[in-house]
Amino acid sequence: MPILKNQVLMQWVDERGVHSTNFLVTLDQAAGGAGAYTGLANALQACSDALLEAIQFQTTIIRVGTPENGPYPTVYDRAVMQARIQTTGQPTRVEIPAPKPAILQADNSLVNLAAPEIVALETQCMTLLGDAAGHAMGPFYRGIRTNAR
Repeated sequence: MPILKNQVLMQWVDERGVHSTNFLVTLDQAAGGAGAYTGLANALQACSDALLEAIQFQTTIIRVGTPENGPYPTVYDRAVMQARIQTTGQPTRVEIPAPKPAILQADNSLVNLAAPEIVALETQCMTLLGDAAGHAMGPFYRGIRTNAR
């Protein structure tokens, strides 16, 4: 029997009007509202030129703003942050659509894990995300920009 998981949905839109959704497994597997995830949403938004327009976790928070036009403006271009679940070592990931150049190293391919925006995101992820058994996400060990070809 599959395990049901609480997930927070992050809904994005880029400057072209293309939509995308991230599904992130929450550490908290109890009932609750989306308000607990505004810090995570703010940390994700600080790393992205796309607009994080809505957060859904049993309720919905609508956010207002405008997508930015950066060098990687599409939601298809992503920075993929890799981490492990602390107790089990199971791999997990967090994707940042339309990554801001400020979070990337000079090669524009690898993520700078020491960038303040990434450190803030990592803190939020380790606090709020994990697996269905309630094990917390560990620190990011790698981040790479992937793009649609």
